[in-house]
Amino acid sequence: EKDKKVRPTGEEEELAMRVLHRVHMLRKDVPSSNGYKRARRNEIRSLVYRLGSPAFFITITPSDVDGLLFQLAVNDYKNAPDILQGSTRTSRFKRAMLVADNPATAASVFHRIMLRFRDIILRIENGAGLFGKCTGWYGMVEAQGRGTLHCHMLIWIEGNPAPNQLWELLTADKEHFKTRMLDWLERLIHTELPGQTAIVEEPNGALPMPKRSKDEIDPRSVASPDLRPFQHNWCQVFERRVTDLVVCNNWHEHRATCWIHLRPGEPRTDDKCRMRIDGTTRAISEIDEETGSILLRRLHPRINEYNDVVMFLLGCNMDIQYLGSGEASKAALYYITDYITKPSLKVHAGLSALIYALEKNRNKFAQVPDAPEEVVSKSLLTKIVNSMLSRMEMSLQQIMSFYVGGGDYYTQHHFARLNWGSFSSELRRLEDCANGQVQQPGASSDVDDMDNALEVDLLQSAPVDEDNEQLSAHLLLSVVQGHITASNQYHDYVLRPEDEPFGSLCLYDFVSLCEKI
Repeated sequence: EKDKKVRPTGEEEELAMRVLHRVHMLRKDVPSSNGYKRARRNEIRSLVYRLGSPAFFITITPSDVDGLLFQLAVNDYKNAPDILQGSTRTSRFKRAMLVADNPATAASVFHRIMLRFRDIILRIENGAGLFGKCTGWYGMVEAQGRGTLHCHMLIWIEGNPAPNQLWELLTADKEHFKTRMLDWLERLIHTELPGQTAIVEEPNGALPMPKRSKDEIDPRSVASPDLRPFQHNWCQVFERRVTDLVVCNNWHEHRATCWIHLRPGEPRTDDKCRMRIDGTTRAISEIDEETGSILLRRLHPRINEYNDVVMFLLGCNMDIQYLGSGEASKAALYYITDYITKPSLKVHAGLSALIYALEKNRNKFAQVPDAPEEVVSKSLLTKIVNSMLSRMEMSLQQIMSFYVGGGDYYTQHHFARLNWGSFSSELRRLEDCANGQVQQPGASSDVDDMDNALEVDLLQSAPVDEDNEQLSAHLLLSVVQGHITASNQYHDYVLRPEDEPFGSLCLYDFVSLCEKI
């Protein structure tokens, strides 16, 4: 628990870690469980297969304690004129208590903010938005330590080149493509305060965030001004507002959480910050010739990446990254899909759950030495799963988001699921029959093959069902309007109509394009 980089040593510890890995794949229907997040990760990677590489990775963290919308909502929109005047640090504790006492309201406001981001900023399926015509988005919702919700999003933009293609375009630089590409990104992604044109120096160490007096109004607690009356000087009003918000939201100061992955005794220095705000500056944008990465201009050493329009509209902490070109972008994409669907159960908690389940199961069958091994194994697996699920933590806002919000992920796409177990077992049976070995229809594959299959992440628009169950053919039951329908994907595909368009469909197309009603 104290050393984040500890590794298992010895055969028994490695075996325990393998058990945890297998059990993590179970219960993908339970929100926030590891199996559930693996299913979401497969959906994201299936979108990469279908839509290509995403253009942007964006994180939005609406401020619940200081944000105006949250304060209006938790006060049931009473005393709105007074609330609209803004608030100071002196009332922050009271505001935090209001949010803590109203998790449903906070989750509802977060959901509305995400919908506005989708409809107004991205303009999903409604023409070009702020970043261009958005062809897809997928956002995973998480909670910080104190329960505040935030969303990590991948954004797909029409016309965005694939990483290798982008690298070729940047290298060839036909029609000044490189200059136009960098200019476009510099207009969307900022790492300096509005109006700054020169690098900000740090002669005496990390530049501290400008402090506000306790009686000064927090800019996040007031609405952004209506720019329409300012016909000639609207840009100055816009920049002043964005400057105030960036200083509050995106000026990074190191905290203990910046170094949570360090080993005991390691120095807490800029270069070890996990947020990667290490004081580095860059006068102009450039392309790394070795990795192909796009290195954007960075004039301020402590300002995290942001978009000025999003900052003006939402007034909250944000991060925006272009996923770039070359092999580095592919590695970054793989890391990001893992990061935003990371397991919620820590290893030490999982091992504790495993030990508890083993002891409970041993005590249960201590007086029944002749109990069938299958019964003992099923009982142990059930106890392990229940023990691990009981140790997973969710904030009240996360829980309430399923009742009054949008749940824990956002996307406009619909996904078909391929139940690979039934196909795998039938293929094995056919192979055995071809080799002269007799195997009963629907018999399962051996455990090693099942484990190998479970470890594979397939990039497809029909994510693989990763349940660690017998790979025998099974029926799926659907209940719609009081009617129960039984189906089996293997039989549905094998017995599909021979007429077109069904006859020529491969398994992938059949599962992703056809729906049984």
